[in-house]
Amino acid sequence: MKDGEALPVVQSLTAREWFRSRDQLLRDHPNSLITQRWEFVPGQTKSFDRLSFGNDGVALIIFAHYLTSGAHRARVDHLERFTLVLGRNGFRVEPED
Repeated sequence: MKDGEALPVVQSLTAREWFRSRDQLLRDHPNSLITQRWEFVPGQTKSFDRLSFGNDGVALIIFAHYLTSGAHRARVDHLERFTLVLGRNGFRVEPED
């Protein structure tokens, strides 16, 4: 997220709401939101090292599309390196040194 304009809206969404409204949010906030898409499967882990969204980013929010109920959202904006651990019914973010 490049600026705080859309942050209150996006950080309050569940993953289901995000995936349903993503295209409209990108149209409503074309200069605020940057998205990347990845596909992983439960049981998988993925380490991230300094995702590059430019120097003016204010937040990084991860949404995971699970069929189970829950927010399935994590805010990791201050973590330079982290590991995403995907479980059967949800995920977690582990900071790395």
